[in-house]
Amino acid sequence: MLLTREQILKSNDRKHVEIEIPEWGGKVRIGVLSGYDREKAEEEFSKTNLNAQDKYNRRAFFVAISVIDEKGNRIFTMDDVKALNEKNWEALDRIVDSSRLLNKIGDEAVEGLAKN
Repeated sequence: MLLTREQILKSNDRKHVEIEIPEWGGKVRIGVLSGYDREKAEEEFSKTNLNAQDKYNRRAFFVAISVIDEKGNRIFTMDDVKALNEKNWEALDRIVDSSRLLNKIGDEAVEGLAKN
């Protein structure tokens, strides 16, 4: 059976996982990135000439594009990146690691992107 345009656009293809963040006293939902967000993540990881501010915001950026609410919408905006960067590094790492696993962005992928 060939899918129609409508079937494709209406399909719920954005999986998610919930992970415990003990530092924050609860769980967060991490979603599969949209095509756009995946491109933005790849772009961030491939940049080699970042200013100091951008270089040290990558983890918080990744958290901002990964954490979603019950409806699949991001709960953070890019304006939240600086504030997120002030949060516990273990909590941020737990989210980044889970999102990279869910989105198949492994160390090899990040290293490969950095070479491009």
